[in-house]
Amino acid sequence: MDRDMAENCFHTDEQRDVLHSLRHAAVCMKAASSHPEMWKWSVIAMHNAVQGAMVCHLSGTMQLGALMEGLGEEWHAFLQHDRDHTLKEPSTKLAAVWVLFERVTSGKQVHKRGLKKGQEISWVNDSRQEPLNVQEDVKTAFKALINLRNNLVHFTPRGWSIETSGLPVMFARRARFIARIEAAGWAFRHLEASERDALNTMLCDMMSLS
Repeated sequence: MDRDMAENCFHTDEQRDVLHSLRHAAVCMKAASSHPEMWKWSVIAMHNAVQGAMVCHLSGTMQLGALMEGLGEEWHAFLQHDRDHTLKEPSTKLAAVWVLFERVTSGKQVHKRGLKKGQEISWVNDSRQEPLNVQEDVKTAFKALINLRNNLVHFTPRGWSIETSGLPVMFARRARFIARIEAAGWAFRHLEASERDALNTMLCDMMSLS
């Protein structure tokens, strides 16, 4: 890549996107005191940070742990056996955010409905991280954040209003969850020391909101 092109490109990755998302959430939350519409973007940024942190935590050396069920196995077979380059490359689709949360917090994934309800679904746990058990209030805050983000992103033709007084506490609980992922040591291992320091500082600042 030549110099001119490099100067006009933005490069990031899954670890740094968490850092950027947290920073943007904090900036938008501060701006919301005078521009309330910024709460929308703080919610979206916080959702991105949580989802990205879970992807980093689940993705092992083959980057398969956060993929949709079935795709991890397909990629594993492709990477292990396609020495002659004769197999079709599988698609790459991220698992739903609720599925990521289930994998991170319980180490498994189960069918939620139908005849197979309660049965485990196979997925490639290539990061081999221990489950992060969480309390019910963390699950409640997670569900609230996801529902709020979905309403804001998939905007229907109608007005909307949100109760903003509870958002700082919701963000604090989400920051605490990301801090546990960071403390596990795997997710952000490739960040520079200064970047991990910045990440931890932002998480501490956000956790202090509760």
